[in-house]
Amino acid sequence: MVKGRTEKRMDLKDKNIIITGSADRIGKAIALGLAKEGAHVAIHYHDSKKNATHTIKEITQAGGKAYAFKADFNHIDQIKRLIDNAKKALGSIDVLINCASLFYLTPISSIKESQWDNIMNINLKAAFFCSKYAGKYMLEQGKGKIITISDIGAIKPWKFYSSYCISKAGLIAMTKVLAKEFAPSISVNAIAPGNILPGKNLSSSMVATLKSKALLDRIGSPHEIIECIKFILKSEFVTGSIFTIDGGQLLKT
Repeated sequence: MVKGRTEKRMDLKDKNIIITGSADRIGKAIALGLAKEGAHVAIHYHDSKKNATHTIKEITQAGGKAYAFKADFNHIDQIKRLIDNAKKALGSIDVLINCASLFYLTPISSIKESQWDNIMNINLKAAFFCSKYAGKYMLEQGKGKIITISDIGAIKPWKFYSSYCISKAGLIAMTKVLAKEFAPSISVNAIAPGNILPGKNLSSSMVATLKSKALLDRIGSPHEIIECIKFILKSEFVTGSIFTIDGGQLLKT
């Protein structure tokens, strides 16, 4: 440690965190995990009101504090309204976690413009503007952290998922750009997960195939993502970094 410098680690208790796409799956797990650490959480959803309500109930029953906000990320005005309303409810924005995402096949031979726009809007454009609007509040208060969930498909893309992989690669570039523009007040990092929470409809043979893709011979759990987020939030010397949480999948494939 530099002499004369006091290291200030973020204590998650009573920190105000916005998590996009957090009504279910990984986003929900992140919200629950951080709420258990004492954070106050703003849950964002689009169509999953029922799931968002259930997530809020789980958090409050565990003694946490959470709010739910609806926003269609195809519309910039709704993105800004989400950030503004969450800030009013929470009082401040200490952390933004960009987790909202779409994932489906888009073979180049058959992809439609509407599919391209939809994936780019939700996966990339929304994350950028959420960061822009939340970043404004963070700069005003002199500190903050932004974490974006990308994907290892951004580093080694998959056939037939062109728009998804391109959008996730854009998030990595976005992370590095924002880290420069927001420094030194705001740290900006990204996580690139491998196989986490496979779909419930996958057959046992498909699950076995996913396991075999990782050097550690297993599928990851949301716990791994949450622990990485907690590390980033508690570190004061990390920005512009991409954390690959994939059990060694990139090395094996």
